Amino acid sequence: MSWPFVVHMRWSSANVSGVAVGAGNVSTAIISPVPTHEARPVPLDLLRNQLAFGGDSMFFNIGMYFMPVTTVLSALAAGFTSDKTLIGAISLAWYVGWMAPQLWAARMMRGKPRMRPYALIPAALSRPIIFLLALWLWIDRGQSPLLSVWLLLIGITLFCMSDGVTATAGWDMVGRALSPRVRSRVLTINSLLSAIGGLGAGFVVERVLANENLPFPMNYAVLLAIAAVFYMLALLCMSMIQERPAGEDDGRRTMDGSESPLVVRRPSSEVSFLQHLLHSVRSDAVLRRTLLARLFTGVESMAAAFYVVFAREQLKLPESAVGVFSIAIVAGGLIGIIVLGSAAMRFGSRRVIQVAGVMQFLAPTAALAVAVSGIVGPTTSYVLIIIMALNGAVARSNPLGYFSYTQDCAPEIDRPMYISAMTAMSGVASLLPLLGGVIIDGLQRSGMPFAAYPTVFALAAFSAGIGAVLSFGLPKPRRVDSR
Repeated sequence: MSWPFVVHMRWSSANVSGVAVGAGNVSTAIISPVPTHEARPVPLDLLRNQLAFGGDSMFFNIGMYFMPVTTVLSALAAGFTSDKTLIGAISLAWYVGWMAPQLWAARMMRGKPRMRPYALIPAALSRPIIFLLALWLWIDRGQSPLLSVWLLLIGITLFCMSDGVTATAGWDMVGRALSPRVRSRVLTINSLLSAIGGLGAGFVVERVLANENLPFPMNYAVLLAIAAVFYMLALLCMSMIQERPAGEDDGRRTMDGSESPLVVRRPSSEVSFLQHLLHSVRSDAVLRRTLLARLFTGVESMAAAFYVVFAREQLKLPESAVGVFSIAIVAGGLIGIIVLGSAAMRFGSRRVIQVAGVMQFLAPTAALAVAVSGIVGPTTSYVLIIIMALNGAVARSNPLGYFSYTQDCAPEIDRPMYISAMTAMSGVASLLPLLGGVIIDGLQRSGMPFAAYPTVFALAAFSAGIGAVLSFGLPKPRRVDSR
């Protein structure tokens, strides 16, 4: 008998009603089967869920280290085309593709007690796409560069859109299943493990790209195939999650036992999803400020999409430098996990947002200094390595920062909406890599190539600085563990 069949055949003694008939001890009971989760609620912070959520996060992140958008994917696109707009479109597809469907997903999931199907089905559809891209690169071997770059663009878009739906459902399951303190610990430990694994991934990326027996684009095909394997391992871990349905006590209370002032009173259930979202934005000053901070700091992605292209075009660094930069991203992520994870467990998610905002300001500022100085040499290479390390640290901050902060501020039933609103705002900022490509191409063609990259880096630094300032005005969430 299969496990699901056994689960559905269980009975709950707490839901047995009987009427005695006849004499003596003979009686007849009318028995009603109930779902297992009603008879035995899934406990908060269940060890199985900690391992499953952690494994999903760990394997997925390791897979990401084999195909980071700011290094591997940007370099792959640059190998097919010199069109900066198309190269920027790869980053656009990555960020916007992942974030754009999340408001739609939140609307679809609104009021649903279980998120598991919405997490597993899109993931099962999206993960094989990366393997198909790898297969195409291996078979075509660069014979159709324009077709290859468009297939890469379409494949990344589909992959990220499907996984965006998975993320919305997954974060809601995490918010229900793990208390804030345990969630921070699980994310920190498993992010640390994934970064250690990613450090090895960075060395593999460097060796594969430097291997003369693997010419372009077959070397990139190998990297995408390895990434696809880790994505499937993450899917396997996700399938092991035992979901806590909506309505079960999440074990959190405000520090003084009253309702948190950060929780907005919800309007009537008769209003539309969009009206409900607009009401929440209007009535929750904290949500508004968090959305704006996320928007302005996210503009840094406009510069991040061109760090590697800048290094290869202006500084004339070899292709093997892409592997070195990948290692720097992993190492920065490793340090960032330790620093930001400790900050999350000791000071909370708000402090993580603030530290990450400062990093997002420093990275394009340093790139601007390199671009303006005009110096080409080892010093500039070291600065770029530091910039990549800062990007790696920032990339690890979102789960511990904005997502955790939003989870601790949102009403339980509106958690998917709050999370999706946060990521959708980031999607607006993520449109800017395309604008960055347009600016660079426009200035280079107009006879001002010296101003191309400095202009993009300056705009990113200015915007990220505004976002960092806004983050320091965020209040500390009052929701804490009740235990």
